[in-house]
Amino acid sequence: MSGNTNHLQNSGSELQVPEKLRHHFEGNQLAQAGRLPEAIAKWEQSLKENPEFILTHYNLGVAYYQIKNSTKAATCFEKVITLESGHAGATYGLGLIYYERQQYEEALAAFEQVLTSQPNHAEALHNIGLIFSRKGLLDTAIEYISQAIRIRPGHGDAYYNLGTVQYDQGRFREAIVSFLKGLEFQPGHSMALHNLGLCYFRLGEYPQAEKALLSANQLKPIYLPTYFNLGLVYYHWQRYPEALSYFQEVRDRGLNDQILRYNLGLVYRALGEFHQTKQLWESILAENETGPLAEEIRRQLTSLE
Repeated sequence: MSGNTNHLQNSGSELQVPEKLRHHFEGNQLAQAGRLPEAIAKWEQSLKENPEFILTHYNLGVAYYQIKNSTKAATCFEKVITLESGHAGATYGLGLIYYERQQYEEALAAFEQVLTSQPNHAEALHNIGLIFSRKGLLDTAIEYISQAIRIRPGHGDAYYNLGTVQYDQGRFREAIVSFLKGLEFQPGHSMALHNLGLCYFRLGEYPQAEKALLSANQLKPIYLPTYFNLGLVYYHWQRYPEALSYFQEVRDRGLNDQILRYNLGLVYRALGEFHQTKQLWESILAENETGPLAEEIRRQLTSLE
């Protein structure tokens, strides 16, 4: 979710500060120094003296959002909008909060309201794209995310999310282009590398998949989905001992679900360890005789006999 456009706002020159705004400006200075709790205290004091001062309410909303107190942030942003209908910054802030609460219709309405006054608001466009992606409207999601990129060409997160939507559509070549472009701006984006690896895997390009996933693992060590997907890559690449090593690592770190055990069984079968395969697959059937893997496991077990 993109939320980096909420910035603290100043209210003019700080050379001659009216006494009644002293606490407001002291709060600004503390916030700029990274001392948010102290800044919040100053702004709260300022509002006791100037309860209708919009900038203080807005800055408080941003600060509370930054320290992850969304309830107080929302209250501040709502007060700003009461004092100044259509305030784009506060409306955008509310949109972020609604999105994080999974209130997607409210978030969509907020971001669309921002666009009425700021049609080139790249973050609002990007976030609308994310909402449509969650709603399964992938073509519309691509349209909005692409608009955000046209306005802000260096938007690494937008390229990542564009690639993710393209991946979900099965457009793996286009997704690769998007992930690689995003990595130009955010070379340390581990999930972009992870998803890049998945694209190469789905295309059967195993060396490139291995390289991307190993790079992702260096940036985000012991991320179990990366270990699991490396296991898949090595299995399909017929590098069975390496596949076994990664699947076992996932299991040893506490993930032992049916999908993992099924794939472990495939690796053991490829290595000729049929007893291990049978043991794993029968454990899945014992848990759920009618589950999504049950029919395939029965068929595979018959071939082992």
